[in-house]
Amino acid sequence: MFKKVLEDYSRDGYAIIPNFFSDQEISELKSECARIVDEFDPKGHRTTNDAVDTKNMILDDYTMSSVDKIHFFFENDVFDSNGNLKVKKSQALNKIAHALHWWSPVFKKFTFSDRVKSLVREAEFVDPKIIQGTYIFKNPRIGGEFFPHQDATYLYTKPEIKVMGLWFALDDANEENGCLSFIPGSHRDGLKKRWYRNPKNSNNMLNEGESPEEWLDEKNYVPATVKKGSCVLIHGLVVHKSGPNKSDKPRGIYAIHLYDQNGCEWSKENMLQPTARLPFQSLY
Repeated sequence: MFKKVLEDYSRDGYAIIPNFFSDQEISELKSECARIVDEFDPKGHRTTNDAVDTKNMILDDYTMSSVDKIHFFFENDVFDSNGNLKVKKSQALNKIAHALHWWSPVFKKFTFSDRVKSLVREAEFVDPKIIQGTYIFKNPRIGGEFFPHQDATYLYTKPEIKVMGLWFALDDANEENGCLSFIPGSHRDGLKKRWYRNPKNSNNMLNEGESPEEWLDEKNYVPATVKKGSCVLIHGLVVHKSGPNKSDKPRGIYAIHLYDQNGCEWSKENMLQPTARLPFQSLY
């Protein structure tokens, strides 16, 4: 069913599947997200800057403990000096992470659907484990950019990298509102950077490696403009990024990341680690 798509994925490190899911499913996912946002109290949650001390690469406990919970992360500069939101909380959020795929019945049903399972099977993942389920808002005029990276920098497996992201477009995504952009074929160049726990302080993340100069050259990137209902497959080693949302339209997405446990080991140095409360769940 997905033969041509997976040929693109093998060649370029990413692939687009238009009309992967329906308008009704989009409506259900968006309505569930709105319900979750409406019910939570923004006090005590984090902006993307608060979540990490960028000088020392120290992540706070809220971030480190989010792997088995539904936690909320705001865009930067959305709170005033008194700690009150400057805009509606639904417009101020950067993302909901990392266990949305498990604790929300609506997102769980979508994640474990036969369609998703068939796609991952055809991609030859034998024993896929779900690492995270995340809703990214990229709200109009406030949604920030995401710098060039490889997912395996943060989601590392050994002895080989067998990590894949499934990125589901809940709105049309274009260059104006911050669609993904890829360096085609970069998944064949190996892993350039690692982000891993300091063995002396598990909240302290260390960097190893450097971003190559070609990651900074705009002409190396191909924008992946997609219509809502599309699925974008993302190889764990392909270099990609997204720009800020400069438009008046949202660019909401739901994403899951998986690794194949068959023949691969999840690194104990990764930030996200399975817990007794929520071990990494098998997709099948």
